[in-house]
Amino acid sequence: MGVRERVGENAERVRQTMRILSEILQAPDPTNMEAFFSRVPAIYKIVIFSVHGYFGQADVLGLPDTGGQVVYILDQVKALEEELLLRIKQQGLNVKPQILVDATAKILELMEGKPDLIIGNYTDGNLVASLVARKLGVTLGTIAHALEKTNKNRPGQYESHVAFTMPGLYRVVLGINVFDPKFNIASPGADQSIYFPFTEKQKRLTKFQPAIEELLFSKEENDEHIGFLADRKKPIIFTMARLDIVKNITGLTEWEEMAEIKKMHSLIERYQLKGQIRWIAAQTDRYRNSELYRCIADTKGAFVQPALYEAFGLTVIEAMNCGLPTFATNQGGPAEIIIDGVSGFHIDPNNGDESSNKIADFFEKCKGILDIGIGCLKQDSDA
Repeated sequence: MGVRERVGENAERVRQTMRILSEILQAPDPTNMEAFFSRVPAIYKIVIFSVHGYFGQADVLGLPDTGGQVVYILDQVKALEEELLLRIKQQGLNVKPQILVDATAKILELMEGKPDLIIGNYTDGNLVASLVARKLGVTLGTIAHALEKTNKNRPGQYESHVAFTMPGLYRVVLGINVFDPKFNIASPGADQSIYFPFTEKQKRLTKFQPAIEELLFSKEENDEHIGFLADRKKPIIFTMARLDIVKNITGLTEWEEMAEIKKMHSLIERYQLKGQIRWIAAQTDRYRNSELYRCIADTKGAFVQPALYEAFGLTVIEAMNCGLPTFATNQGGPAEIIIDGVSGFHIDPNNGDESSNKIADFFEKCKGILDIGIGCLKQDSDA
């Protein structure tokens, strides 16, 4: 007796698939069902919607709505393609996916039929995806990203999903039970070919190091950076984020609210931080940024993310991937990413004294830097 293609790429995989099917027929359970359907060749054509205005364009990181979420989606698309190729190969097929970006008619034309799965991103992308999926009669997957509501009402970045309506669409009033079987929580991740540990010397992107040296230590002040670091022997406390109230970057110096960019400049003057602080304009090259993290690690420094609320936390994962000891807000995603005292530290953005003491205590016991850095790498690889 023989078997057709799509059951497996070799005899061993075919045998495993048949064994799982036999177990399902005798005593079905969720684990076996999941294992079997992950092997069934049901999904080959996937459409992903993200309708942000800047999405997919070059050199836009740092502009509105182009933060870690956009990076995450692009990485997700690449990872999804790799997983799809692997599954197709394991099913014993030899086909190559095509990539397209357009609307319904073009999708049908280029895919020569309906897609098997449509995925939407964010409220606007999910709206488009739901309309297209309904029109085509196709399975819909939605990626909600940051639907969470902040513990403290801070308007201006995260709207409450109770506060707006969409006529004709489902309105969330009491929230979503993410532990319901129909939902999966997919943690953000960093591209490990870019964000790898500072200890992997042979992979280091040394071509960026002269520019990073200039970026960190030159005494010139211009539109790209102000302030300077007088003592190069000291470890660097590093942070990277937009200058807005929620990200709370100025909270590293003073934990209160003002217009953020002006506040950063005024605080440098007020606390006489010349020689102790370096403010650098947005850096959008991911490869250079990854080497920047590693150069900070070379100084035995640390990464601090003091946001009043952070739903995502991609920079936290990037820093941890590079082996930087990481202090991050206990409000939102980083509280789940970091195991406090093992792979990093939680800090309370509403308690400046406690947070600064926690960071200071760490550097006083700086022999623990290597241990925490190793913990970062282990936790990030386990996530």
